[in-house]
Amino acid sequence: MKKLLSVLALALLTMGGIANSQPRGPAFAMMEAVKSMPLSKTDRDQIRKWMVETRKAVIPLRAELDLAKTELYELMSSDEIQEETLMKAVDRVASSEAAVRKRQLSTFLKVRGLLTPEQREALQASMLQFKANRPGRKQQMMQRRQGR
Repeated sequence: MKKLLSVLALALLTMGGIANSQPRGPAFAMMEAVKSMPLSKTDRDQIRKWMVETRKAVIPLRAELDLAKTELYELMSSDEIQEETLMKAVDRVASSEAAVRKRQLSTFLKVRGLLTPEQREALQASMLQFKANRPGRKQQMMQRRQGR
């Protein structure tokens, strides 16, 4: 049981690390899509401001997430695992992940609200294209291993 839980914790930590290590995530894709849209300087500046504010706000949230994951891993590695303590640690990880995603989605919704219906369609198409071209988790792991 302990071995299974340790493997699960390691998998959670690894997946989070890989996702966070990507230099060109959805925010980058959104900014690239917005750059190609016919927007006023005011709208473009507002979007850039929101994106910078979000990046700054997410830094401490990601730090909390990393700390929560580290604490979970530490608990999973201990000789005696208490289920209640472990579940609270899992809840902290989930809560931290949710805080990051909520902040990012809030900015996405602000940007989307500023766009015309045609621009929203272009943004959606661009985001789908980004997702289609982004390597999956298995490919990311293989690329990282080859880079070593």
